[in-house]
Amino acid sequence: MGYKMIIIACLALYILNAAYAQEVLIDDVNTYYNEAYYPYRDTLVCYGGIIHLVSVEGWSSLTYVDMLWIPNIQPDPCYSSETKSAIQSFSRNGGRIEVWESDNSPYMVALNDFLVDTGWETTMKVLETGVHRPVSIKCISWFSPFTSGLDSLLLEGPALISCGTHAYPFIFTDSNCTQAAAAISYPFLHEDNCNSFVLLVTGIDHLLMTDCEGNYFADNHRFGCNLLLTAAGCEGYELPPGAIPGGGFAPGCGGEQEDTTSKCFAHPSPFTPNGDGVNDYAKFEYPGMHRDNGVAYIYTLENEFVRKLQNGEVFDSPKGTIYWDGKDGYGRLMQNGVYLYIVQDNGETVCKGTIYLAR
Repeated sequence: MGYKMIIIACLALYILNAAYAQEVLIDDVNTYYNEAYYPYRDTLVCYGGIIHLVSVEGWSSLTYVDMLWIPNIQPDPCYSSETKSAIQSFSRNGGRIEVWESDNSPYMVALNDFLVDTGWETTMKVLETGVHRPVSIKCISWFSPFTSGLDSLLLEGPALISCGTHAYPFIFTDSNCTQAAAAISYPFLHEDNCNSFVLLVTGIDHLLMTDCEGNYFADNHRFGCNLLLTAAGCEGYELPPGAIPGGGFAPGCGGEQEDTTSKCFAHPSPFTPNGDGVNDYAKFEYPGMHRDNGVAYIYTLENEFVRKLQNGEVFDSPKGTIYWDGKDGYGRLMQNGVYLYIVQDNGETVCKGTIYLAR
């Protein structure tokens, strides 16, 4: 996808999500390789996020943001006691935090110093190389919205995550279940504060200069994007308070049994309806919804109606899945470009976004 088309697609999606804007503070002071994170920052903006930088606005921004993203904790300097206290207070008041970790011992020391502070109570830390993995690690095949749109992850020497009672490590991979790629912790669970969480991410090759619509190592990059969008609480990526991998809620959070299926996702993007048998169809999936009544509407970026798609219309697709062959309602193949989609179930919009057609 050309840069101009990415900008157009992001603008369209930004307009769609403007009413659901989330405020995100990024600790760019401790990030030594800023350019690697630009695609992720662009994704947050694309989905309605409003970006604030510690280097510009300082830690006082924590008083009015929804999420804190720490791309990398540097070994020197570590956070001061005052900064730690401010971050802990932010979480105690319902703020969500995501931390990305470098698989390097000095960085892990700094990360653990941040996580195991006595006032923090995340019950989560990164173990040193050579330590056996905790038995609490779970391998799961689906934990939406984190894993929505993924087939597998390429784990690049992940550090091991140790989790206590109130933290839930998980990985998503089709090859093995030996190391944790992410963990969620509810640090103030004893106060029934389940709207806040700390999300620790390790073990994926996330420093990629690609876009979130699917280029090289698309699964890894999409995983990183999904994590950020979920932590930010962007529309379509909300995580139910207290939700844990595998279903259910964390002890003390109450609520009904969680439906861990996603609202929906579309892939691949780009798709190439040229008849070669590879990526000829765009697939819209919404497992867990009222599957018999699902419908997808396709529009151009100029909001011109293209087609209404229902379950099994293109071919005999399984329930919960809608395919698009790139054609309009008259059977004409559409031109290259970005298209808007809206998926509805029983008349209720469950998600919307963009899909790229490349012939």
